[in-house]
Amino acid sequence: MRPTTSRGLNVNSHKLKEARKSLGLTQEELAQKAELSVRYIRSIEGGRASPSGRVLNEMVSVFQRLGEACETKDFLEQKTGSRLLEYAKDFIFGLYIHEVDVIKNCRHFLDDDVTFHFSGEPEKIPFAGSYRGIDQVQNALNIFFSILQPPENHDPKNHYEFVLAEDQVIVWGESWLHPHNAPMTDPIPVTVSMKFENDLLTVFDDRFDTAAAAEVINSFRNPTN
Repeated sequence: MRPTTSRGLNVNSHKLKEARKSLGLTQEELAQKAELSVRYIRSIEGGRASPSGRVLNEMVSVFQRLGEACETKDFLEQKTGSRLLEYAKDFIFGLYIHEVDVIKNCRHFLDDDVTFHFSGEPEKIPFAGSYRGIDQVQNALNIFFSILQPPENHDPKNHYEFVLAEDQVIVWGESWLHPHNAPMTDPIPVTVSMKFENDLLTVFDDRFDTAAAAEVINSFRNPTN
């Protein structure tokens, strides 16, 4: 057997175990094919040992030879900060990609009691206010997307910046979401604070130019003849 002592990586042991099982391999068979000890495989899958890059590559090579479509990076555990940034991007960009279904597509990182705050006065901005819980937030987004839609062929990645600050992600940029069939010539500046607890989004605080937003929405309600 090859030596197994080296600096360890932060891996997702559950994914490694599931990949092995999906191929019908026992721990003994994987150990033999990867030229590792059975005890070491058990320790890795049990989260008691961290494999080196070489060892992880050996295990993944076995999976690949047996037909598993995977890469070494698929089994690396992201640092919490990186994960929160990815969640924030998934949600903001999801507003353009999934629209009203963004909650469904991002449900895995939304707290059951997540709270959304939208700036403005409800009389001028129909979705303005605070909403708590998945159902209320979904209702707010139903109203939101009954008025607004993303531009065609628009890549939101070019219009937002994301900064991690401990357990929250601050987002600022330009919103090009516009009233149905009425594209805007100028975007609306926005700043969003997304707070997380235990890797779940708990607060989404959307701050934007309410005067500009109210004007855009009013034009939707009262189109010029």
